[in-house]
Amino acid sequence: MTYTEDFLPGTDPYSVQAKDINGQFQFKAVVLGTESLESIKIYTYYRQQHQVVLLHEARYLPPFNQNVPSGENTPGNENSPDSASYATLTGINYLYSPEVEQELRYGCALLEAPE
Repeated sequence: MTYTEDFLPGTDPYSVQAKDINGQFQFKAVVLGTESLESIKIYTYYRQQHQVVLLHEARYLPPFNQNVPSGENTPGNENSPDSASYATLTGINYLYSPEVEQELRYGCALLEAPE
């Protein structure tokens, strides 16, 4: 399955909700800053019975790698020639759940919002 989510800049990191991914993982990107971006933190969790377990945390500081995808390529098509542009901020990350051998593959890009 392919998911695409937008995370907008804000000032309160605690108000950002993690997004459920197929009932197995949770993903949260905390983008801080109002006038200019100060930092981006990415958290990935695994659901384990009645709790969530942090699998991966990453922090990005300025200057950020930024790219605007062009053409008809889609983020879900990893065979497209420009698929790497959808992961210019983070690269492609591969995470694995500790119990049920599920894989989560993600990549993030920093895009400007259309005006």
